[in-house]
Amino acid sequence: MSKSKIQVILEMKDRLSKGIGRAKKSVSKGVDTMNRKLGSFKAKNIEAFSAITNEIPGVGRALELLSNPYVALTAVVVGLSVAMFKLGSHLNDLSKEAKAVQV
Repeated sequence: MSKSKIQVILEMKDRLSKGIGRAKKSVSKGVDTMNRKLGSFKAKNIEAFSAITNEIPGVGRALELLSNPYVALTAVVVGLSVAMFKLGSHLNDLSKEAKAVQV
């Protein structure tokens, strides 16, 4: 390789290194800003939930119970059971109406 080609390659390497360095700083700055915003958001949500649990009796206990997987599973099963019962009663009513229309 000639000397000029080596110089061009070295210059390109230096430019690329500087560009990558600036990009890293920019990304790092953006990530830091986002982390600060998320931390602030998290703190505000914790504060809001604390205020809700302090103002409304029973909400704190309900939130604690929902964090228990067995209670959450039971709530889901009960909810699905109620939904299935309501669906069954609506379908039964619909069937009665359809029979009345056919007669």
